[in-house]
Amino acid sequence: MPLVPLKAGGFTDTGLRYRRNIWYRRDEWIPFIKLGVDRFYNIKQFNSDTLTVDDDFPIIAEMIVRMHVDAIKHSRIVYQFMDWLGSLGGIGSLLTKILGSFVTIWVGLHADVETIK
Repeated sequence: MPLVPLKAGGFTDTGLRYRRNIWYRRDEWIPFIKLGVDRFYNIKQFNSDTLTVDDDFPIIAEMIVRMHVDAIKHSRIVYQFMDWLGSLGGIGSLLTKILGSFVTIWVGLHADVETIK
């Protein structure tokens, strides 16, 4: 560890903490598939103190590893098709245009039939 000087004449007391990480992820485009959950740990240096001691002191470092009380939550959701449509200009606008096209065709057909009668 680069932050812990290990040499004769110095004694380093270092505290490390395991920190829990929870990663929620959705890897599919299908919205109703439940989220996958992965748990992993990382190490964080909590404290460090270096003391000057005699060169014949038999210990150069003491490291204590404990569990951290905090947990980090990560999440990742794949950009889905409906998200892409929403980014283009809005779902409401797109559905209005599609519905308007069908209504226009129906109204035109109905007008032609009434004209022929």
